[in-house]
Amino acid sequence: MDIPHTSEEIPVPDALRYRTATEYAVATIKEWIFAGRLAPGERLDQFELGERLGMSRAPVRTALERLAGEGLVDLLPHRGAIVTEISQQDMLDLYFVRNHLESLATRLAASQLTAEQLDSLEHALTKTAAQVADGDLEAFLSTNRQFHMLIYQAAGIPILLRIINSLWDLSERYRRAYLQASARAQESTIEHRHILNLLRRRDADAAAAYMKEHNENTVRALQPLIVTAARSEAESP
Repeated sequence: MDIPHTSEEIPVPDALRYRTATEYAVATIKEWIFAGRLAPGERLDQFELGERLGMSRAPVRTALERLAGEGLVDLLPHRGAIVTEISQQDMLDLYFVRNHLESLATRLAASQLTAEQLDSLEHALTKTAAQVADGDLEAFLSTNRQFHMLIYQAAGIPILLRIINSLWDLSERYRRAYLQASARAQESTIEHRHILNLLRRRDADAAAAYMKEHNENTVRALQPLIVTAARSEAESP
């Protein structure tokens, strides 16, 4: 998917943060996929990736297998590894599942959020508003995710949080269409304010329902962009 970026260089994870070469390869290749530097359908050559990452093919091979398990890479007989294709249906399926799980997590979080957690949400919301105003939509994507995960973490069910996080990883390439939809980023921040107000009132039913509406609004905004991007990928030589 050809999504424009706000900066020429895409940050590469700090190798010192990772215990093994494989972990570093997973994180870096994932960043390249999310940023569109590795395009949907692109073949992933283990030797070439190893040279770019400064490591042998063995950890790269293991990294590709892990990314295949996460749904970001397809391992095909006689073709090797390719970046998983994007599609409108895939996006709709992802958000369908996310909607149900995130609504549940929001409902559970409403009664459990501490004053400190509510303050953290307020801080994240202030940051996203400033980032949208500055046109820094790359930073917005990161803080937007932080806002949501602070809520889902407060639900107090670690496995639910892990599943939601993995679904957000799969959604990341679609969410990058926000870089073409600054108006939606601004709307999203306004909707976050309403979610936070409902959570402060401990209105679990209303907060869960509005979280679902918030995600559905995002799908409606992104859908035409994804359709256009998927069509362009299909027509490219």
